[in-house]
Amino acid sequence: MAEDLLLKTALIYRKKGFSVMPVKKDKKPYLKEWKPYQTEIATEEQIKKWWQKWPHANIGIITGKLSNLTVIDLDSEKAYQDFQKKYLSDSYQTPIAKSPKGYHLYCNFFEGLSNKTRILDEIDIRSEGGYIIAPPSSNGTGSKYKWIVKALKSDIPISFINICTVPSVPSIYRKGVVTSRQMSSNVVMFENGRRDEDLFHTANCLVKGFMPENEIRQVLEKLIISWGEKPSQAWINSKVESALKRDDDRSKSFAEEMREFILSSFGVIKSSDCLQMSSSVVTRADKKNLSKILSRLCDEGIIERYGDRNGQFRRIENKFKTIQLDSLDEGSLFDIRLPFGIEQYLEIMPKDLIVFAGVPNAGKTAIMLETCRLNMRRYKCFYFSSEMGAHNCKRRISKHDSCTDWPFEFVDDFPNFVDIIQPDNINFIDYIEETEGEAYRIPGLLAKIQRKLKNGIAVVALQKNPDKEYAIGGHQTKAKPALYCTIDSDYPGAVIRIVKAKNYREENPNGYMMRFKIVKGIILIPEGTWRPEV
Repeated sequence: MAEDLLLKTALIYRKKGFSVMPVKKDKKPYLKEWKPYQTEIATEEQIKKWWQKWPHANIGIITGKLSNLTVIDLDSEKAYQDFQKKYLSDSYQTPIAKSPKGYHLYCNFFEGLSNKTRILDEIDIRSEGGYIIAPPSSNGTGSKYKWIVKALKSDIPISFINICTVPSVPSIYRKGVVTSRQMSSNVVMFENGRRDEDLFHTANCLVKGFMPENEIRQVLEKLIISWGEKPSQAWINSKVESALKRDDDRSKSFAEEMREFILSSFGVIKSSDCLQMSSSVVTRADKKNLSKILSRLCDEGIIERYGDRNGQFRRIENKFKTIQLDSLDEGSLFDIRLPFGIEQYLEIMPKDLIVFAGVPNAGKTAIMLETCRLNMRRYKCFYFSSEMGAHNCKRRISKHDSCTDWPFEFVDDFPNFVDIIQPDNINFIDYIEETEGEAYRIPGLLAKIQRKLKNGIAVVALQKNPDKEYAIGGHQTKAKPALYCTIDSDYPGAVIRIVKAKNYREENPNGYMMRFKIVKGIILIPEGTWRPEV
């Protein structure tokens, strides 16, 4: 039921650290006083009571420091497209929700940024003191909020922050960088007490506008004469030299910042990404400077141009370490037990991946839990579940006839699939979900998981479509695993196939299959033996 989904999702948001509250279809809170939840997250019991009282309530997430959340609210498709072009690099990732009329970008909380309406045309900010309507809520006409990008939250793009934090009343410039071309009406330049500061500001602006140095000196001289003072060449020289030095220091700082970012990057590097990473306002001069920096790094053999698009480069990775094979022992195998005795056919080594790719409801989780049962008293096992909650897992394993004690670590709340890997143990990941439209990332995730392993292994479940040979993510999902099995429904049971067995012992099991049934959702009953599929 829809109301059950709303409550379940509200509790999930709470578990992720968001402060939630019930909201009406007209976006007004049901709670007469909701400000306490800006400083304290409601308990699960309180949230359940709210949705028992208002079962069709939308989910409101209170933005700000407590939820570590600032939301960019884009009111139309055009605003979203324009925002992407101006402020988002191709590599920028953050959660994005589609609202009935526009889009919400969920970003990490930015200290000091409060709610602002119309900060730009059709763009609002929801931060400290505000709230946002979250998926799967709906408006009064039935249009729903839904996630279109699922990812870890990122910081607000630097270039957009500079707009968000422009002061509306003095000061009209910040740290020597002009932030607005409109002076506040109550600021009068060159009054007594601020002439030295304003003279430097003028010189600084003229330097940034590439005015020749001798002409800048003439402008400053005329300004001093205009307020009835005799020009001091020492004063003029000090202001011009300070402005030139600041510009030079900033250019050097920008160059160092860009070089450091490029040298710490891997894979494809885009010039737009470099500019996005700058901690200061990017000028046209910076963009020209970046082109020189990139060309210089190409000449030094650090990067090279990549692809057929302008502004794309890649790091040249030419460092390697040789290994003397004669000095190595043969290495020990990872003595794992697998369902249906698959281990009799192949050797599993430390750092290996095992993948079970199955269609929905064909037995992926049953096979994962059986693999865990077979090994949990021999190795330390961590079971990371993105779908099955702790209560569901406990209920499921309790149905096993011959096993009452399950000594493994169960985790159903974790940030991502890579950082949680325990490098020297057995890691069960059930299962890797693809973000909508980004299934192509799954092979890369598998590679990252393998790189995190040392003496341990990872057993990974993947989703598979019934009409496809491989998991969602394509044939590249079998590139890294040492063992790759698929599971398909075969009423009234299922069939498991060995698609790839990398280090087989004597008999080659590639292409072998076996039919099986699942009893009580956890007990595997083989039907026959392993045999080549006819």
